[in-house]
Amino acid sequence: MNYDVSRIVKTRPFRKMMADIIPGLAGAWWGKNPVKKMIAMPVVRGFQKAFSAVHGHAGSEGGLSSEEVVELGVNLSGMCVQVAHAITESVQSLTPQERENLLSGITKNMSGEEVSSLLSRWCEIVNQVYEHNPNLLAQSLEEPIRRWIENTDMADAREVFEKMSGDIVGVSRIVNEVLWQYPAKVVLLLSILPDLGNMIITILANTLKHMNALSPDLVGDVMLSLLRKMDGERTAELLNEAAELVRKLDTGSSLLGEPGNPQFPQELHRFFGDIMKHADTEKLFRAGVSMAAGKRSIHQAMDTLMGEKEGTFAMAAKYRAEITNEGLRTRSHRLQCLERLGDQEAARVGLAWTTALDQQAVADNINDTLVLLNRIHDADPESGSRLLTGVMSQVDLYELEETVKWMTGDGAAIIKPAGRAIMPRMVHMLCDMLEHSDDEFEEEAAGARTRLYNLLMEEEAKS
Repeated sequence: MNYDVSRIVKTRPFRKMMADIIPGLAGAWWGKNPVKKMIAMPVVRGFQKAFSAVHGHAGSEGGLSSEEVVELGVNLSGMCVQVAHAITESVQSLTPQERENLLSGITKNMSGEEVSSLLSRWCEIVNQVYEHNPNLLAQSLEEPIRRWIENTDMADAREVFEKMSGDIVGVSRIVNEVLWQYPAKVVLLLSILPDLGNMIITILANTLKHMNALSPDLVGDVMLSLLRKMDGERTAELLNEAAELVRKLDTGSSLLGEPGNPQFPQELHRFFGDIMKHADTEKLFRAGVSMAAGKRSIHQAMDTLMGEKEGTFAMAAKYRAEITNEGLRTRSHRLQCLERLGDQEAARVGLAWTTALDQQAVADNINDTLVLLNRIHDADPESGSRLLTGVMSQVDLYELEETVKWMTGDGAAIIKPAGRAIMPRMVHMLCDMLEHSDDEFEEEAAGARTRLYNLLMEEEAKS
């Protein structure tokens, strides 16, 4: 790209810079040679006179119109990028000491006040620009983006990406193959991740440290002001669009699939089927066990550390109870809201819940569970006995007896009102269940009635 250098040369800062630089360059050239100095001095005076004379004419040929300033800024920005590239290439050829001297010299010559003043002035300029046109960036990018979209064949772009995908994977494979030939380099690259994580943690910790230095009311005011700036209308719009997308996905799945057999579950079945076909299921399950063991190890380590510090377990129990309290309060509030409903609304809630709940699915879950338990028992009749025997053999019967003793002793008076409200109904229900009836369960019911009768008669005889 070509840039109009002549407009840069015409600016006053450039002429003033040249007036200051030329004597220094000339002095470096003649050094201690009087002949060179005698030759160069008239030239230097001529340059100084010319530049100072032109510089003194304010608003004459040295001045630039507003259109020229805009053009100058555009040209200068492009030239700065090219100059930066050239300087970077030159800096790369310097020795470490020369680079250090360069950077230290730059920082010494950069006045903090000048830099901050320059930044402040440009911030003011940008603010004024956005006050005049808040949509500057969108308007500036609209036409380039529009031209790119209009002039780009998306089919070709898609084809390019499809063809490149395999090549990119191949490049990544080559990079991995070459890189893993040097494990030390891989280790060095991976070692960046903890450093990056530590850096982020340190930055966040330092930020939170300064926030915690503020007073509670100020912290609350800051956080609440952030919350106030959250646009609830836009959030609701996002939720509405997401809900509509899910609804359309469900509807589209039903329309694309056979009646009563949506397409989405079929695709999921195919996808997971491909995974299970090629995956090592034993390794997957073992990985799940290992993750569960890792979770257990974390909890055990935390419990061990808490046990080493006196009072920590009690504190943890307290705050866990408070967390549970919040969940209980949430459920209680929901129940209170339901309780305050009118009769018609409560009836609608009951109707909606009972009709929306898939009663067949609930019954199927119960039936399938019973079938599974019965099949396990038929295949291995001793499985249930082994489970009960194993559990009961590990239970401390003495402690169980003590627990039941204080619950039925000290707790009897407490639960007696509830027991008197419940047990009579339970006894009536039990009697109703054991009454004579001509069904397939009569034989077992008759045996239960006989045994209950014998037990009651035996107890009466003893008394």
